[in-house]
Amino acid sequence: MTIVKKGSPIETYPFRALAPDVVELFQRCAERRKVPSTTTLKLLECFCDITNQPLSFLKLSSSELTHIVAGFQGALFEQDLVGTSDVTRAKISVYLQDILLEARNYVPSMPPTECGSGLRKKYNTKWKKILLGVDQCKVNYWTGWPVENRKGTKLYCHFANIHNSHGHDFTSGLYEQLRLHISGYGTTQITMPNKMAGFLSQNSDSWPEYTFNDSTMIYNFFWDFRESFFMSGEALGLDIDAQMKTWNKYIGFVEKIFILPGVWAEPLGGKLPLAPAKRIDGQSTNVRKNDDGAEVKVKLVMEVPLHVTESEAIEILFISISKRLKIIEGWAKAQIADLYSRVLRRKQLAANGELVDTTKRKKGHLLIIPNICCIFETYGYGEPYSHYASLSVDTKDSQTPASDLASYMGMPLTGSLMPFKLLIILRHPIITSEFLGDFDLWNKQGQRSGYVLDGSVYKLVGYKDRKGAGRSEQKITLTSETKALVDQIIEITAPLREYLKSQGDPSWRKLFITCGNAFSPPVKSTITPWSRSTLKPGTYLRNNLLAQFRPHTDMPEDDLVKFLEMVSASSVRASRVTEIFIKTHSAETTSQALGHDSYDPNLMDHYLPKVIIDFLHERRMRVFNKVLICHSLKDSPFLFRASNFSSVDELDTFLVNHAFGDIPAYLQDPEGRHEKLENDGTVYALVSADILSVLLSIKLAVEQAPPNQKVNAKAVYWASYAGFLEGEISKHRDVTYRSDLHKASLTASAASMERFVYECSI
Repeated sequence: MTIVKKGSPIETYPFRALAPDVVELFQRCAERRKVPSTTTLKLLECFCDITNQPLSFLKLSSSELTHIVAGFQGALFEQDLVGTSDVTRAKISVYLQDILLEARNYVPSMPPTECGSGLRKKYNTKWKKILLGVDQCKVNYWTGWPVENRKGTKLYCHFANIHNSHGHDFTSGLYEQLRLHISGYGTTQITMPNKMAGFLSQNSDSWPEYTFNDSTMIYNFFWDFRESFFMSGEALGLDIDAQMKTWNKYIGFVEKIFILPGVWAEPLGGKLPLAPAKRIDGQSTNVRKNDDGAEVKVKLVMEVPLHVTESEAIEILFISISKRLKIIEGWAKAQIADLYSRVLRRKQLAANGELVDTTKRKKGHLLIIPNICCIFETYGYGEPYSHYASLSVDTKDSQTPASDLASYMGMPLTGSLMPFKLLIILRHPIITSEFLGDFDLWNKQGQRSGYVLDGSVYKLVGYKDRKGAGRSEQKITLTSETKALVDQIIEITAPLREYLKSQGDPSWRKLFITCGNAFSPPVKSTITPWSRSTLKPGTYLRNNLLAQFRPHTDMPEDDLVKFLEMVSASSVRASRVTEIFIKTHSAETTSQALGHDSYDPNLMDHYLPKVIIDFLHERRMRVFNKVLICHSLKDSPFLFRASNFSSVDELDTFLVNHAFGDIPAYLQDPEGRHEKLENDGTVYALVSADILSVLLSIKLAVEQAPPNQKVNAKAVYWASYAGFLEGEISKHRDVTYRSDLHKASLTASAASMERFVYECSI
């Protein structure tokens, strides 16, 4: 049995076996030696605690220190004490040796401590004897308080401090009630229970364990906790409206699982204190100041300024968003093809390789790649990666790092499956990062339940937990392209999946699995967004991503890095949804693309600033939603005039004035019956053969633009409008309009509009 499990929050445990002056000394020594100390010292604390060997400053000069250190080193040999990898446990062993060597400079009477890589194995027998007599109550304390939701996601409650302040019985009661109810939830939200436990332990004198048995005390406790919660949020600069929403949601949770069942007393007045929450205005969300000090929306794959001109709005809506999504799409396709080709190469090389007894090979005699691949394909991931960690292609004295070998063999390394996730989200924006991140291919009974054939189509069946338990299931119909992507993911992760299954690890059921940076123990893969901290100059990730994206964009390096900082599953989904909105001009269609059950007319407020939302309501954008096609009343040499402007701005103004118009009142309502009615927002599209010819010419020029040619945003707008108008007229009952469209198609010429369409700037 492992005492400290992987993921356990031991950093939140207080020191109670190591004396404060010992902790201060060891931390100072670690800092001088430039080695991390948090995990090392907390594991040493755990060892001393469960073996009932408190370490005082006085004991640093006694033989007891030698006894403690030897036992601790032995405990690091296997996973009895802590469930981390052998590499990590070896590092902890070395870190403690460094700390003790430095400590001798402050405590000269400290007995000599051994050093070397063999200490863990040397003293493992000593640890095994110690293990038989450990304090079981303290072992349970260090095992922690894990909770697991119905999807199998496990997190830990931070209850060490409350265990020390309020005792075992109170903590166990709180934990068991949480564990029981969270097991039925699709998500595991324990941030608020952890905050409450922290506040309770810090104020144990004011709020002892019997607080929750008294109606007045329980109400007053939550009143004080609410004040602390909002004050700490204010200090951190958190959004107050979001904080109110979080608080009220947690109060509902507490009342449901503690008050209603009678576990805790009913509060005074029958209700715990709430916050005056209100609906969060979408315009106030996702706003921050950029490096230039300007306020911008940051929901998309690009910063959108809160203040833009009409030309800038057109550029953002009709070019910038789509351009960045095409960059991401091109990169994703290239990375997917590259990774899958390496998997196929590994299998082909394996067919030409030979099984080699790696335990008997001579020192310096390195394996060749085909043999490594053959061993891997035959025995699977279970073989120790050290057997493959070095290889030779042409010589017998060259070595390759394990990470390079894993990449060469097409292993799903950290981040290598992100292109799959982003491309799937691009194709199906109804899918969220949470949907994919926790996606189960197989259920707990071992049946394939998440990727199924339904009639003649394949579907992904997962859950969107924000919809609630009754409506959370989602079925996504895959295209032939996205089905192929899922099949490739399954094939790429197959070796890891089989290994996890053989080890009884439930992670084998997940769609996305990774083996870290080389041949690490497989785990569920999560999407980690790129950020400024991970893309610092000189880092491997930054250099690697710049090389990967360079074939798909000519952005300067600094601009490309800023763009990469904006790329995440969430921003890609939001940008694709915005693109759909611009193309369909329908908030209702966009809501459906997101998988929303109800139509929200203010949906885009979360994604775009008010200045652009206002622009969307102007005449040139309203035309896509509410248009009435009418004959142009002017008989002028329109085509000749349009082709003789000096800039696209002049052409744009001319088109706005002549392609849109207001119908005179006597034509709209000749008898004056409706003269008191307000305008309903209808835009009148004025058409003639000449007007349509100009619009179709612009559309042709945009469509025929060379791949690397910058296209003017206003031209893209008019091309979009031309396509829309073309479709509307094709469906119109009036033969005159269709005749005008036919004449226009015969006279339309891309060449006549190229100098406007390909203008360098607006």
